[in-house]
Amino acid sequence: MELEYELNREDLIALNHHVLTRTQYGRRQKQYMIRNFRMLLPLGAAAITLLVTNNLIILAGIFASVGIVTWFTTPLLISWHISRLLRHMTKGTDESSSGLYTLTLHDDGLHQRSEKGTMTINWDSVERLEESAAHAFIFVGPTQALLIPKRIGTDHVNAFVQEVKRRTEQVEEQGVI
Repeated sequence: MELEYELNREDLIALNHHVLTRTQYGRRQKQYMIRNFRMLLPLGAAAITLLVTNNLIILAGIFASVGIVTWFTTPLLISWHISRLLRHMTKGTDESSSGLYTLTLHDDGLHQRSEKGTMTINWDSVERLEESAAHAFIFVGPTQALLIPKRIGTDHVNAFVQEVKRRTEQVEEQGVI
């Protein structure tokens, strides 16, 4: 079974966005950012208020107001920041990571070919399979994955992913992992 597809900048953004928002690593990083922002912004506002005025009532009001606003808006701001950062990071990657890919199932594992070279991934290296509405991800590490766009045909991609799942389960049952 073989898939042939082309990856573009938007696919690379989708992969990184999926890793940062759906994997354990990404969720931990996002929670760390949210927690720090929720603590530092009210403290910074309080420090500035303290420098401007010595009134403790105003200081408490500013601290509480900024704290409440920060508590509710931080997750949205962090999500927006991550999307913006990913778009900025992938500028200029069209030439290095995009292009035509061929992913083939073999008895020993997955073989990926592109203009840049070939790669073989043994079945016992496949950690998990995940999907989004537009992509399938074959994870071979906590944050590393093979990316398959569903625009090449959802049925074809789903059949491919099901076969990968079947083969990795078969390897697990045989005790190779």
